[in-house]
Amino acid sequence: MKLKTRFAPLLVVMIIFTLACQCPLSSLLPGPTPTPTPPPEPLPPQVIQAMPARGEEQQLDAPLQLVFDQPMDAQTVEAAFTIEPAVSGAFEWPSERVMLFKPAGSGFERATRYTVTIKESALSAEKLPLDEPVKLRFTTVGFLEVTAVQPAEDTAEVATDGTVTVLFNRPVVPLTAIENLDDLPQP
Repeated sequence: MKLKTRFAPLLVVMIIFTLACQCPLSSLLPGPTPTPTPPPEPLPPQVIQAMPARGEEQQLDAPLQLVFDQPMDAQTVEAAFTIEPAVSGAFEWPSERVMLFKPAGSGFERATRYTVTIKESALSAEKLPLDEPVKLRFTTVGFLEVTAVQPAEDTAEVATDGTVTVLFNRPVVPLTAIENLDDLPQP
């Protein structure tokens, strides 16, 4: 009987503490230790940005730029790179994730549609291949063209002092003397 009365105050303290915490008695006792979660599997590399962007015209002497989501093995990326129609050029890597292709000589051909392919054999620095080939299409800058004229062709009875407006497919600066350049609007 002495044993029961001896632990009674301890039991009362534990009940009061449990009620005060409003937590179950099991939370006061040590539980199993959690097992550490393994690190996630590395993902295959991807091209996350390309310059020129979709719908943007490529300047003839500007480099093509590809940005990957992780560091790449430059040698395997360059070996997996093709461009059609063929263009000779050189590769540069400003960082482990950014590849530049600079066309040689006078650059890309004017008003030409190019297709760049990077095959699955391109590897990341972790030696992971691309999931699927990367295909990019772009068009180089075309020729200056007239897109509209006002008054329209075959318009009759146009005032002789009326304004003639010519619209081009890109900004144009009028021909003028060098000393008058500061007076022109910036296209």
